[in-house]
Amino acid sequence: MDWKKILLGILIIPIMLEIYSQQPIVGYPVVINNQINISNPNSYAVYEIDIYNPTNYTYYYDISPLSSQWFFIVGENNTMVSGYLYPGQLDNIKIYMRPLGFINQIPEIVVYLHNLNVTSEFYSDIIQFTPILYYSQPIVSNSTTILPLSINFELSSSTITQNSFIYLIGIINNPNNFSQNLSINISSDFNFSAFYNEILSPGVNIYQIPIFISDNVSTGNHQLIIYSNNNTYYLNFTVFQLNTTPVIKITKNGLEYIINITNPYNYPINYTYYLQSYYGIFSTFYPNQYYIGNINGSKYAVYNVFLLPGQSYIIYENFNYLLLAEIIAIILIALFIIFYVLLRDNVEISKEILKIDLDKETIDITINIKNKSVFSLNQVKLVDRVNGPLKVKEYKIVEPSSVYKVDNNYSLNWKFDSIRRNEEMVISYTLEAKDIKEYKSIELPRAELRYRYLIWDKVKYSNGLIIRITK
Repeated sequence: MDWKKILLGILIIPIMLEIYSQQPIVGYPVVINNQINISNPNSYAVYEIDIYNPTNYTYYYDISPLSSQWFFIVGENNTMVSGYLYPGQLDNIKIYMRPLGFINQIPEIVVYLHNLNVTSEFYSDIIQFTPILYYSQPIVSNSTTILPLSINFELSSSTITQNSFIYLIGIINNPNNFSQNLSINISSDFNFSAFYNEILSPGVNIYQIPIFISDNVSTGNHQLIIYSNNNTYYLNFTVFQLNTTPVIKITKNGLEYIINITNPYNYPINYTYYLQSYYGIFSTFYPNQYYIGNINGSKYAVYNVFLLPGQSYIIYENFNYLLLAEIIAIILIALFIIFYVLLRDNVEISKEILKIDLDKETIDITINIKNKSVFSLNQVKLVDRVNGPLKVKEYKIVEPSSVYKVDNNYSLNWKFDSIRRNEEMVISYTLEAKDIKEYKSIELPRAELRYRYLIWDKVKYSNGLIIRITK
């Protein structure tokens, strides 16, 4: 029995190979047309996004609007709202959008991705667009005098939270009956700047320009500075920190823990939840779209969660009975093999003929004892028998402790306190065989080895020998 190979094979069975594979990539929007004329119902902002699948799996994608005050067309005639991404496939999707009026809401969509091979694997990406809205209300003027522009800038709100948009609204009246150029140069105290060169139609022109306030913008008071038509405009607003902490409720049902993460706000949030397992390596999670993070030496299951307003994300943690059963089975099998190796005696005893001398009528016999066991052999007794008319002429290495004669047969007895591990013992003697040439065959019985291994009394026998003499 090759126990090393068996043990290696058993230990390989429960090894789980974690294979890392990328998720599909949703690219940044590319601007085709970034301005929307509210007064023209056929005016749309147009962007392109790429969705690429670098994995070996097939994904299903679904594109949904997040901004209720915007109208979206995904693909020509709205034909690419959903579809399949096969391995290596790249889809280029055009997205058309226009608002349902002047609003304070940025156009956003979410791209959901579902691995069709792994039913619990979902991904989502939020795409934000920043089109400029303008409105032109034409007037009819017969005046030949060139009148100055009337310019006013204001913000959509005096307060704004981080990671959201504020709108700069420009109301510009061109009282002349011809178009005029106007440059708008925007700077700020939070590293935002932009420059626009607009053509003003006759009449009232209204512009709505989105400005993103990231979480890098400190909370407190800030200022936008607009320079246009040789005038400077200062617009002040206050930035507050956006609350993105969801409501988390943990309940227990038997051995199952249920973690319910809910978005209580009226805006979407991204949240990273660090789950320290209750059962350690015996924990199993569902859904399984998480990665393992190490914080201060402790391991966590890390979930990146995107939640729409009022949406919940539920995580289930259970005790992994299968892993426990596998570990117990491995331990039991390993213990069985270890005890089998440790407790099993491994002793070899052989009886051999070294030499037959027909002229001297002698036979040289040797008995080899090898202890291949883990522990020593104790209270060792070797018994060999010589049948008449043979008899022992001499002992060459170790003489027996006692010799008994029964009828015409001899019993040779050797006693040893112990035979250590990997120790080999050799017994050798010479038999005298009178008139050996007259024998047809000579039989030499098996030698008997008695010993104690740990707490067990054991008996081993050597091979027997038959000498056939031909004339």
